[in-house]
Amino acid sequence: MVDVWGLDRVYGALADGSCRSIVWRLAAEGELKVTDIARPFDMSLIAVSKTNPTAMAQWLTPSGTAIAEVDLRVGGRFRLVMADEHLRIEHTGEYQMIQPPELLAFTWRSEFTGMQDTRATLRLTEHSSHETEIEVTHKLATDGEASSYAGGWDLLLGRLQAYLEEDT
Repeated sequence: MVDVWGLDRVYGALADGSCRSIVWRLAAEGELKVTDIARPFDMSLIAVSKTNPTAMAQWLTPSGTAIAEVDLRVGGRFRLVMADEHLRIEHTGEYQMIQPPELLAFTWRSEFTGMQDTRATLRLTEHSSHETEIEVTHKLATDGEASSYAGGWDLLLGRLQAYLEEDT
């Protein structure tokens, strides 16, 4: 059976100029670090890491492992399954705004949002080639949800920082 969803992702990536350039560089130069891929493009290191499903699976969970499926386009959907030895949580959402390299906004739904869509916005401000500020705004229904998610986002950003430091 043909993996149509996988082919759609490949063709979608090739339709984007930056992604197409990355594919050509990988074909010509072989395996590259995320830092090597990000340098020639008008995007931050974190923007590349945030949207690549393989990279996302490495850091986008507070503990354990993650599986990420991403259709990165406005109206595209994502599915993220975070799992460790005690818990498995599925999150889904839809990309609402994508403005590389500084803005990513999406809906976020899980059992912890009562299976209701919430809205998360990530604003990235690159201060230098080694310093990017990330501002996370997550609009939730209650203060209790906001408090819980603040801790979760802090853990995710800490894992992102560790992931990026490993790669440099």
